[in-house]
Amino acid sequence: MNGLNDFDLLTIPEVAELLHCSKAHISNVIAGRVAGCSPIPTVRLGRRKLVRRVTLASWIDHNETPAAAHDNHRSGLNDNLKLSPERGRKSA
Repeated sequence: MNGLNDFDLLTIPEVAELLHCSKAHISNVIAGRVAGCSPIPTVRLGRRKLVRRVTLASWIDHNETPAAAHDNHRSGLNDNLKLSPERGRKSA
């Protein structure tokens, strides 16, 4: 047996590396402290938390937003930015 690899379990640092973010951010996602993002399910061994690779892939699929919705959200933000007053200009 090769330990965690036999069960296809990932440690928090491995999950962070795969998702290109910090271990602290992954811990916050697992704890449900990141708005707009469902918690990542874990396997607990005492204080240690592990994530099944299959579960992580399913979580990614579940949290992925369609490109059209993402683009619409961005265009809404751009509209709001256009309405905001310009900063740094001196009045005449």
